[in-house]
Amino acid sequence: MTMGYSHKKNLLRFLLIVVGVLGIAFLSIYFLFQLDLKREFEQKLQARIEMASSMIVGNQFPTRPPSFIDEGNPLSLSYAYQENVTVYDLHGNRLFALNPSPAGLDPELLNMIRLYREYRFTHEHYEALGVLWSNGIGDQYLIIAEAIPDQGDLVSLLIILSVVFVCLVGMILAGGWFFAERTLSSVTDLSTQLQGLAPADLGRRLSGDHQRKELDGLVQTFNNLLDRIQDAFRVQKLFLANMAHEMRNPLQGILTDIQTVTDENCAPEKRIQILNEVLLDVRELNEVADKLMILARQESEQSVILFVPFRIDELIWQARASLVKTNPQYQVLFEIASLPEKEEGLVVHGNELLIKTAFLNLMENGCKFSPDHQVHIRLGFLEDGRAKVTISDHGPGIPESERSRIFQPFYRSAQTAHIRGSGIGLALVEGILKLHHIQLSIQDHTGGGTSFMLTFPDGTSQDAPSDL
Repeated sequence: MTMGYSHKKNLLRFLLIVVGVLGIAFLSIYFLFQLDLKREFEQKLQARIEMASSMIVGNQFPTRPPSFIDEGNPLSLSYAYQENVTVYDLHGNRLFALNPSPAGLDPELLNMIRLYREYRFTHEHYEALGVLWSNGIGDQYLIIAEAIPDQGDLVSLLIILSVVFVCLVGMILAGGWFFAERTLSSVTDLSTQLQGLAPADLGRRLSGDHQRKELDGLVQTFNNLLDRIQDAFRVQKLFLANMAHEMRNPLQGILTDIQTVTDENCAPEKRIQILNEVLLDVRELNEVADKLMILARQESEQSVILFVPFRIDELIWQARASLVKTNPQYQVLFEIASLPEKEEGLVVHGNELLIKTAFLNLMENGCKFSPDHQVHIRLGFLEDGRAKVTISDHGPGIPESERSRIFQPFYRSAQTAHIRGSGIGLALVEGILKLHHIQLSIQDHTGGGTSFMLTFPDGTSQDAPSDL
């Protein structure tokens, strides 16, 4: 497989970064070693000066300066030695030289040593250190140590670093190219698998059988995304199927009833009964449409939902009154178990219509599934001031295995499927409670019945949810 232009460009960037880092590291090593050699060289000159000063103290000067110079060889006059130590008096007379040259130092250099007492300078090919020295009895001398720096170690280090640098860059380039090819082949394989996925085949998942284990996390992320997409398609299909079913039954009943009413032979009493049934079916359709509209608005228009303060006890009374008005056969018992320390504790913040809708759906479900069509609402307040609303019924209860599914749109339990209903109510309740950050817990009672417990947060009370 050929590496694409973008991958080559990325590899080149990586190589430039590595070359830069290695270059800085190797240059640092070179210059640090150079500084260390310079420090050792200066220590060597200092040691030569100390040696010469000890000779002065011991008065061990030779009777005449030794000479190892072949005056017939001009080169030997200038470069016959690697290092030298010379002693001058204050008048510039050379008293001693380990390896003397025909000419002494420039008087200007000697003056600089007298002025600064310690002076570093360059003399032809030599690096020199001059010191003004006193012997303790008032006599002063100029001591100069000079030598040619040995650059052999520095040159050797430079060669070694250059060779290692070139080898490392070559190895990194080859290794980067190799691993980039392997990674690219795995990414290309994943891309091919993704392109092969179709909406009609969402059950397929990406294979984790690839060369680079580092891509396992990416594969798992894609598979999780496909799971969510498949669930979304499944819910959509279920929604459409159930929607068609829920709408078809009332419409079919209305059509049949209208055909019966239009029959000339239909008795007046029968017509009244049929019209009541038509009214019931129309109300059911209207309720389904209202719930679907609220559910859709809740999902798509959260940013424009208005939060206002209201009293929670009054809202429960309003929801109770609305339910009983449309369903006279239902009974809703309301009890205030405890009150907050101040009346302001009854006030919460939220969307009054949505929370009322949630209460209505929970009350209606409790009454619908209870043999006596009765629910019990209990309002209380926790020690920290949070409101807690408990809605209990006398129905068959909710099996533990179904609790995670009852909030899915149009889900109907097998034991309650014979009771009229759209299956939208609890899905709508869950969305409203999440929007207001209200905690929901469910508890079954021994002998039958279920309690839905809603705990309002501290601050439902103060601020709108963060996602608004």
